[in-house]
Amino acid sequence: MDYRGLTVKYKVNRPLTTKEDDFHMLQNEPSRSKPLYQEQIIRMNSTYLECVDRFFMVKGFMLAVMIFATGVSIWFIYFGLLIASEDQLYVGGSVIFFFGSIMLFINIKFFLLKECFTYTHFPIRFNRKTRKVHVFRRNGTVMTEDWEKLYFTLCPCQEDEWEVRGNRMDKDGITVLETFALPFADSLNRNRSTSKTWSFWEFVRRYMEEPDELPALADQVESVIDIADKREGFGNGFGRLFGVLGMLGVLLIFIWGPICFVYAIGRAIAMYTSKIPKWPAEIEAECKIEPDDPYLRDGEHLAQPPEPEKTENQEGGSWSPYGNE
Repeated sequence: MDYRGLTVKYKVNRPLTTKEDDFHMLQNEPSRSKPLYQEQIIRMNSTYLECVDRFFMVKGFMLAVMIFATGVSIWFIYFGLLIASEDQLYVGGSVIFFFGSIMLFINIKFFLLKECFTYTHFPIRFNRKTRKVHVFRRNGTVMTEDWEKLYFTLCPCQEDEWEVRGNRMDKDGITVLETFALPFADSLNRNRSTSKTWSFWEFVRRYMEEPDELPALADQVESVIDIADKREGFGNGFGRLFGVLGMLGVLLIFIWGPICFVYAIGRAIAMYTSKIPKWPAEIEAECKIEPDDPYLRDGEHLAQPPEPEKTENQEGGSWSPYGNE
């Protein structure tokens, strides 16, 4: 599981790399992927599209692991103090105590504080009317940049998974000042019409660039993550985690179920110790939703399931964002 961008920050104040330039995703150029709605959208309407951050779906996993690691750390601290005081093995006890303290410090600083006592999620909002993108930062501030000025590119995460990153650039057009990622990391080797990395990018791109596509995009939104103004409940979190494997999760319920339950406990702790993000008043004013917006999609307004559509496979060939070369 790749936590680059969370535990380790993206590198900034640097020039674009050759690979980033090779995989540049142009806003005004359609990719060869179909725009497919993915379940990471919080709200959509005629004014803006809002989605969760890259790490929302795995929130709580580090905490669940950390709870066990913290217990081990505390045991080392206690054992070090015990042998130093009772057996008078001061050197050995000090080493064990120091080792446990370092483990505890790492758990708190690099894991606990990344998921607890922060925000429940870090939304990204695309305003198609003002042509601006708002990204909720981890320190509670907001990055705002013109859609056209952002430099989007495909970047590798782990193994064969890739994500789409947006870079806020300096005036020189070369220096990266800030980086954020769209929600999905997925393989590029599968059918190009179903890869979440490709299809979600094309969904966002068409929402911002092609007004005539709005009705078709809105018709795809049959469900949303209803967390715009509230926390995710324990049941929803457990169901979200358990549903990752689909039918495989049902078949492996006795194995996957207990793992998801422990994971969901960590997720619930992370959620209920964190604040709900609030957009600044000036951004909310710019993102005002029109009354009776026919394309409003949130927890109370969802599209009806469309008829299944047959699609042809588009596999094979070397990859480029805009078709075969």
